[in-house]
Amino acid sequence: MKKPVSRSLFLWLGLALLVACGDNLLADPSFDLWCGDKLCAPWESKGKVTRVGTWHDYDYGAALQDGAVLSQLTSHDSVQCIEFEVIADVDAKAEVWLELDFRDDGSSEYKQLIPESHWAKLRYLVKAPSWYDKLRFILRKQGTGRAVLAQIKATPSDECSGSAVPLLHRPPGAGCDGKDQCDSAQCTVGPDRFGNGLAKASSDQPAPKVCSECTKNTDCAAGELCAAVASTIGGYLACVKPASTPDGAWCINHAQCQSGICTPTLSITHSGCGACALDADCAAHEVCGVQVGPHAAARGCVAPERRALGDLCAQDAECKGGVCCNGTCSECCDHTPCKDGRTCGHHELWLTVTPSLCGEGQRWRKAGAACDNDSECLSGKCELPKTQCFLRCEGAGCPKNKDVDCGFVRQLAGVCR
Repeated sequence: MKKPVSRSLFLWLGLALLVACGDNLLADPSFDLWCGDKLCAPWESKGKVTRVGTWHDYDYGAALQDGAVLSQLTSHDSVQCIEFEVIADVDAKAEVWLELDFRDDGSSEYKQLIPESHWAKLRYLVKAPSWYDKLRFILRKQGTGRAVLAQIKATPSDECSGSAVPLLHRPPGAGCDGKDQCDSAQCTVGPDRFGNGLAKASSDQPAPKVCSECTKNTDCAAGELCAAVASTIGGYLACVKPASTPDGAWCINHAQCQSGICTPTLSITHSGCGACALDADCAAHEVCGVQVGPHAAARGCVAPERRALGDLCAQDAECKGGVCCNGTCSECCDHTPCKDGRTCGHHELWLTVTPSLCGEGQRWRKAGAACDNDSECLSGKCELPKTQCFLRCEGAGCPKNKDVDCGFVRQLAGVCR
């Protein structure tokens, strides 16, 4: 039996997709791609780097001259342990350093000298910092001896032990283990990413901490609150003026919001300031649903039963069918089982949010019925509309076709043909 997607799955599908596409943190690890006399992107080079033969007639490597530097900024998500495999021909007179710059700020936190080696496979394990937002791999050559790199492979591992590479000067919003890692000298439990208030401990893990500017109101100037704010890195605590946070922005208390209301926007998201928290906050003919403006999604008063299968929703009353499941108008959910006894299922697609339907995958729907894939229909044909971004701007003042966040797309229900 398939169950409706969990609240956290939407947000972690992106990570799963990256892993599925390959575990190597480096592109072109064998230096196969050359653009003329230079390595192609994403490799970047300084100094003289040439293409030369290795131990095999049809295999080539990168020869580094004195002062040459090769580097690559990985596009892979952060990992906690990195396993390196290096195959190189390095003379004793040459110094070749493997370096890791965990913030891509020009300062390498890890350095490893590659010893004299003649095509032997060298292996290193590096326990990464508990948080980093960027990672640049660097190979630096000094000295006049021969240095030819045939391969450098970097993959996630679970074999690391001991202390992690130190990473200090972390900005607000960065994960932290202690205040010494933070520029602000404050490491505290931050806003909950999937609920109201501060993050909570699980059965086997303590509540995660982030670098913040305050931990309580008394850390702030007179007339300010210690409240939730967000950066491109994540949510953290900072001193703000009361009633200064706009609708849709991260919050942990009512006092910081311009509307005076801080509430979870969707069941799968953190709390945000909004125009309502309950139907009682709205006019008689409205319900407290969700609206997406130019910058964010927020709770707002909307007409009931206005959304179709697959549409974004915050509560059942917004949907024409009366079921909102994990932020999507659906036919069924854990709290609303199928009336005909069929199982409630969810069609899972990478980075796509789809509605939960009764009898998912059982090929029983007649022509004209709603569907979300071919396996729903007797005919084997489900005609689907174009996907939309999951958070699509729909309020007043939205630029044409504005999408707030297209990390995930929303698949509206189709029609069996």
